[in-house]
Amino acid sequence: IQSLNIPPFRNETRQVGIEAQFTNDLVYEVGRGGRIDLVDPQAADAVVNGVIKDLRTNTIARQSLNTSLERRVYVTVELVVQDRKGRSLWQYELNENEAYLVQADKVSTEARLRGALAVISRRIAEKFHYRFTQAF
Repeated sequence: IQSLNIPPFRNETRQVGIEAQFTNDLVYEVGRGGRIDLVDPQAADAVVNGVIKDLRTNTIARQSLNTSLERRVYVTVELVVQDRKGRSLWQYELNENEAYLVQADKVSTEARLRGALAVISRRIAEKFHYRFTQAF
């Protein structure tokens, strides 16, 4: 496979807007590698379809019964590479997690969650690129 197309990920979670982060990080990682060209769907040897299947958070440290100090976010992404005829060439479910600190105000905690999701997105893009280039 010499060329790929990466359409926007589908987001099946309640976390609004994360599909853009995951799509952009995958496009960046594949483009940065230089071995595979990113092209329009009509010109691509294959298409990478991404689905953010699950996003969960768990408290991992507490100050008290009702007060969290730290949480961990878990994300599951399914990536499927299909040829021009729609045949699946490669399929993988990738799981990643990252801890983040809980702040006294909700806005700061949400910002830390978004930071943790950015780390997870980059890791998933790197894993895909490594595994995919090893397979092809």
